[in-house]
Amino acid sequence: MNLGSKRREEWEKDEYRLTLLTLWRSQGRTEKSIAKQMGISYSTFREWKKESPIIREALQSGTQDLALQITSSMVKRAKGYDVTEKEIILKGKAAKNGTAVEDGKIVQQKSTTKHIPPDVKAGEFLLKNFQPDIWKDKHDVSVDGNIEVTNDVVIYMPEPMSEEECLWSDDADEQKMS
Repeated sequence: MNLGSKRREEWEKDEYRLTLLTLWRSQGRTEKSIAKQMGISYSTFREWKKESPIIREALQSGTQDLALQITSSMVKRAKGYDVTEKEIILKGKAAKNGTAVEDGKIVQQKSTTKHIPPDVKAGEFLLKNFQPDIWKDKHDVSVDGNIEVTNDVVIYMPEPMSEEECLWSDDADEQKMS
């Protein structure tokens, strides 16, 4: 057994390390970043992932967690939501970034609730993915049978209206003008 296989087995047998793999993946880290965190090269990481169902499973679990988080965020964005912003007014010295220093004292605290409106594009994206048969842009339409094409042209000519049926008449226009 070579050193690489021994290190891989250490990762496979250690629940804490497997949990780290799942966590890192659920945070959206790339495979290169995860390999670096593990202290191995990216090519070694790919080999381990290919050879070890345990490592693949830990990474897949993190990917599923990330997908759930993103789905939840998309649903929230599609529906709209409220957010509370807090403003703290300080008396005394304050740093440039707005954080208090030594003798800064809170003078006033103000909370404001803002509504973030629904995002139509997020809703559209979710519907197209969750119910593609109903919401997709292109619908496949097929026609069975024969279609007969003729060169006959039919023109519809309505019957002329009588003066009583008209909404206006020349007499009414003349009366308005005088």
